[in-house]
Amino acid sequence: MDHVVESVAVEGRASPHPRRLTSVRPGSGRLVALLLAQLCAYIGLNACSARFPYESATDQRPIAFVIGVLVGIFVLHLLSLRLALRLPSNRQLQALIFIGAVGFRSALLTSHPIQEVDIYRYLWDGAVAAEGINPYRYSPLQVRTTSEDGIATPELLRLRDLGSRSPAIATVLTRVHFGQFTTVYPPVSQAVFAAAALVTPPDASLSTRLTILKGILVAFDLLTLGLVMQLLHLARRHQAWSILYGWCPLVLKEFANSGHLDAIAVCLTAGAALLFLCDHGCVERKQGLSRSMLLSSMTLALATGAKLYPAVLIPLLCLLSARRYGLRSGVVYAGVFGLTLAVVMSPMLGTQPADLSTNTAGEHQTLSSGPSATDASLRPESGLTVFLRQWEMNDLIFMLIVENLRPPAAQDSTSGPDYEPWFVVAPSWIRTELSNRLSTSSGLPIRQVTFAATRFITLAVFVVIAALLARRAAVDPDAISILRCAFLTIAWFWALSPTQNPWYWTWALPFLPFARSRSWVLISGLLLLYYSRFVLLYDFKDVSVLFTAYKGEDFFHYVVVPVEHGCWMLCLGLETFGRRGSVRSLPESE
Repeated sequence: MDHVVESVAVEGRASPHPRRLTSVRPGSGRLVALLLAQLCAYIGLNACSARFPYESATDQRPIAFVIGVLVGIFVLHLLSLRLALRLPSNRQLQALIFIGAVGFRSALLTSHPIQEVDIYRYLWDGAVAAEGINPYRYSPLQVRTTSEDGIATPELLRLRDLGSRSPAIATVLTRVHFGQFTTVYPPVSQAVFAAAALVTPPDASLSTRLTILKGILVAFDLLTLGLVMQLLHLARRHQAWSILYGWCPLVLKEFANSGHLDAIAVCLTAGAALLFLCDHGCVERKQGLSRSMLLSSMTLALATGAKLYPAVLIPLLCLLSARRYGLRSGVVYAGVFGLTLAVVMSPMLGTQPADLSTNTAGEHQTLSSGPSATDASLRPESGLTVFLRQWEMNDLIFMLIVENLRPPAAQDSTSGPDYEPWFVVAPSWIRTELSNRLSTSSGLPIRQVTFAATRFITLAVFVVIAALLARRAAVDPDAISILRCAFLTIAWFWALSPTQNPWYWTWALPFLPFARSRSWVLISGLLLLYYSRFVLLYDFKDVSVLFTAYKGEDFFHYVVVPVEHGCWMLCLGLETFGRRGSVRSLPESE
């Protein structure tokens, strides 16, 4: 795989050398053959997904086989990129890439979600919003545990009756993950969920509802590919680079198969970047922001209203606006973004989860007395609050810091009283003293306060990185430099986050073609190792793995994750060091 990535890095810009044309035209046939091979693999994945229904036994799910197929497709998509870069960058190549992207997504559209359940929350939220009820008000657990003989709000009773009107919605409600929390997804995504619910026939089956919602998300996904092609054209880059997004198996798995909502924000973020560059590329100097710049700011706010991460690009774009058009323009860009975002986010930030333990008169409200009528159903927490305070998954940098802050008593121990991750090097007395002081001063439990402290540290590091990238782009504000800095801003925000689910990496993928270091390409393949977590969780739950002290999921967190992230970090470091040691006068390969 390394030699494939290395070969990708030496290809040129959009305008091919004339002497190449006669020798590489036969490569189009090989590219079509690779396209067909990948299409067959995706059709096979669709068939294999039938063994991943929600009710299926975990030991009957061929997770390892799926990982192997996806890794194989990843290699094929890199080979496709290598071949496509040798072809003329014309409309025929664009059409072939887009046709392949449509075919791959169509092959997965009707597949069962493989090891993912988030889409059931989307379906439920959409049904709630389509009913005219604020989805941030009630948790699914509250709906499941309410009854007519208790004192419940009319809205809760209406939500409970959704299941009686639609068996599919009743099934969806039972499958919502972490039902004790209210939804975490922002309003723009909620609008898409509601739109999907409104266009779905009331008597539609669950599989039909899944396909319709995934179809809408795939439409955003394909629009993103079109925007990537436009960004490549604007930056005078070879259209073959769009394969890094359009044919990426990670994108296909997470959007067309699993149906993750990130497709909405990714599309809007790419659109905001394109609008920004369309104006930024004008030769004449203007006073104030043009219509396209204002639309860029509003679109970025909508993207943030779909998923919060696009807000990290605001310092970069505001600084570029201020540098080109004056300080007032930068302030206006930020102001338009802030005002639009405030309006968009008001349904989420202005709503508190309903506390049904007491009514407005302070009296106890009765819910059903069954075993599911727990305190969690009476006093639900905001999903966003829980996510920001304690969610951690598939991270390396954050995990290294937080585990070296937590004292031994606060570590997650499943392997015995002396268990600690192998990378913990800080003395236990220092960790204990520091965490106790932080806990005493803040009033938070040790696990929460060490998590918050690590968030502060990583956020501070990211702020420095974002500032340096914004300054770099302002010094050399051409299209490629701006898009490269946008990529690095999002990529490092992801790398420093406590939650690095594979589909979160799709945030950066529209800008990956503009990255200087090709080591970033490896992440899209290495993240497929995330799904080995389920193999370890199901088959090795109480078994030490590979003669280590780690069992089941612990082996994933403390062995697989360091390998997964360490590989691309090592390659990135070697590539950066090698570039600095090379002759600086050589032109970039991009």
